[in-house]
Amino acid sequence: HVVVSDAAGKQINWMGTDAQRVFLDAQGFGIAEAMDTAQRFELGWEVAKQLITRTSSLNLANGFAAGASADHVPPTTNLDELATAVAWQVNFISERGGLPVILPMPQLSQTNASPDEYVRVSSSILEQSQGPVLLHWLGEMFLPSLAGYFPDDSFLRIMQLDPQRIEGVKISLLNAQRE
Repeated sequence: HVVVSDAAGKQINWMGTDAQRVFLDAQGFGIAEAMDTAQRFELGWEVAKQLITRTSSLNLANGFAAGASADHVPPTTNLDELATAVAWQVNFISERGGLPVILPMPQLSQTNASPDEYVRVSSSILEQSQGPVLLHWLGEMFLPSLAGYFPDDSFLRIMQLDPQRIEGVKISLLNAQRE
């Protein structure tokens, strides 16, 4: 979340946003940056990049996690290009001291990717990046284009790819049975 300085919520108050992060850190909280669905999809990569860079420069005692996606490149249905783009953001976040959270990739559900393709994309992201990561499983209640995300056993297979690096998952499904 960001502090804004206009009624429409479009002008980010960068100093206020930094102060909010410092305050939360002083209360013992880590910061989750560039992950909120509305923030990420409406504000875009350039703002997310600036939030990640600024949060990194605050040297927070409790650290920060940040969402990694492919929104810095034109949309693609090519799975190799998708994996490379996400891996680039994973590395960008890692290099700034953050814990990357691999955001859902709507392209996978929109193209009816097979369970094997989900695993292949995730494996490729891991091969092209360094350091620990988290996965984010966001449900269609938040983003309808994610209907059918992680088909069959793909989620479990991905979690088993590299248990030393995949530290866990953030689940936001609004589905009591699945959660």
